[in-house]
Amino acid sequence: MREGAIVLGMRRSGSTLAFNLVRELLTKELENGILRTTYADGDAADRFVETARLTSSAFVLKTHASGPLVDTLIAAGRVGSIYTWRDPRDAIVSQMNFLKSTFTEAMDMVTTSLFQFEQSWSRYCLEIPYLELYPLTSTLIYNIANYLDIPCSGELVNRLINQYCQRQCAILRAGLQISRMNLIFAIWIARYRARNCGTRRMYKTVKISYGSKI
Repeated sequence: MREGAIVLGMRRSGSTLAFNLVRELLTKELENGILRTTYADGDAADRFVETARLTSSAFVLKTHASGPLVDTLIAAGRVGSIYTWRDPRDAIVSQMNFLKSTFTEAMDMVTTSLFQFEQSWSRYCLEIPYLELYPLTSTLIYNIANYLDIPCSGELVNRLINQYCQRQCAILRAGLQISRMNLIFAIWIARYRARNCGTRRMYKTVKISYGSKI
């Protein structure tokens, strides 16, 4: 069993749901064992992981911006790592609606996450697109459990679906079907942005032609 699990991902991509599923699966596996969980970025994420390792505690971390220790553990295969992603157009509009970010702020957050994914995480993560999380299915839960090498009963799967599907009823799904090509396209945007492309030209590249409410 790995030391713990880390849920990465761009903001507004379903990372909280993925974090909750991993937390539930590990809690069931450990039973009376200690499981530390938190959301932290950068140095705070590294400090959390270091503390958990010093106390020999399993852990689940959700982060949007990892630190050097987290990246090292991911690359070494010492932790299970899951990356949630979403069509960048939906993620940008969602951040503008819910986090009240400006277009430039939302663009920076999305492209920074994708750039870090390509540079540090892409070879090691289980990738989960947003539309596999919503609506939640037994197939996805089994896939996460298998990736983490955790036994998972049908009873637990049904409980998780019933528990978290109730929370999903208030979430409107985007109508855009996402494929692996969307992720490749999104990484290309991240490269484009990393070359210090101006926001105005980027806006022409990422044409937001609909008002997502997600």
